[in-house]
Amino acid sequence: TQQLVAHLNATNAFAEMLPLEPPPSFNPGVPEHISRLGRDQVVDYVLRGEIQHFYGSQSQNTYFFLLPLYFVSTLGWQDYKSLPWGKTAIQFTLLDGRNGDMVWRRFIEADWTMPKDTDAMSTAALESFVKAANQLAVDLRGLPLQQIQPSSQQPE
Repeated sequence: TQQLVAHLNATNAFAEMLPLEPPPSFNPGVPEHISRLGRDQVVDYVLRGEIQHFYGSQSQNTYFFLLPLYFVSTLGWQDYKSLPWGKTAIQFTLLDGRNGDMVWRRFIEADWTMPKDTDAMSTAALESFVKAANQLAVDLRGLPLQQIQPSSQQPE
């Protein structure tokens, strides 16, 4: 959460983004809980993310071979490692801070392959997360959002 908030602040997806600490009984599926959180934390919108996948992967295989030639036979082993690969998949939902209504929803999926087989799988996973965060920032900047005025200050 902290990394995503810092990334979205750096990309100016919103005027300001801050992490929220919901109360223990908070249920993001209940609009009244979202509107109460919006009032208590004085936020226009609440961005919620549900991580579906976040991992790094790499395969390693060992092959045994027999190479019969006319005059000599060769036995041997060969190792193979794939390039480290990371995947991030998150379901994002943007909710109106006043009433808890859903404003926008998007499933973002990103993957990343490292250039060398000696690179870390965890780095591949983190790079895929950055790629997903970049896509989220682009999508959020494209939304026609306005700052929500408190109900007492809205024009009639």
